[in-house]
Amino acid sequence: LRADGWNSALLFSFVSANPSTLWCPNPLGGCGRAVLKFAHPRDVHRGGRRGSSIAVESDTVVCDCGYCWCFACQREAHEPAACRQVYDWEVKNCNESENVSWILANTKQCPRCARPIEKNQGCNHMRCSESGGGCGQEFCWLCLTPWAQHGQSTGGLYSCNIYERNTRDDTEEGRKQREGEKVRQKAKHAL
Repeated sequence: LRADGWNSALLFSFVSANPSTLWCPNPLGGCGRAVLKFAHPRDVHRGGRRGSSIAVESDTVVCDCGYCWCFACQREAHEPAACRQVYDWEVKNCNESENVSWILANTKQCPRCARPIEKNQGCNHMRCSESGGGCGQEFCWLCLTPWAQHGQSTGGLYSCNIYERNTRDDTEEGRKQREGEKVRQKAKHAL
């Protein structure tokens, strides 16, 4: 069914009042089509021949626009999972995405083993905790280079001129550091 022409008001009224008919929920924009779901599998026939009905009722429908979706929950098609399972999964992922946002905003990866490291005090001297499954690498929080390369000449414990120089330079390392900082800032705003 398509809503256009002089009978669109009649079609809209029919779709609104009929529980077996829904508008296509295509997320790329309303296609203007309504889908009629047959009440019983025996009412659905292939090729117009009796006796070739579909044996199992399904909530998955395919609109003429090509969008495949679940008639029961109006989400993207998700067979064989039940609608409730999909809902529970979406809730779980939403909660996990908040955790991921926090990790991105508040941690950096160890330059040796890539484990997430949280800076929880003021000094830039970091150590990847071996007791937490890390590698023991000592490094600078800002520039991620080995801590042995740091001292008074690089800015001491609370600043790092290697990081400052890299973020200004148009080098691969500078681009990586700027990109990492952008990701952390976006994640902080998402929290």
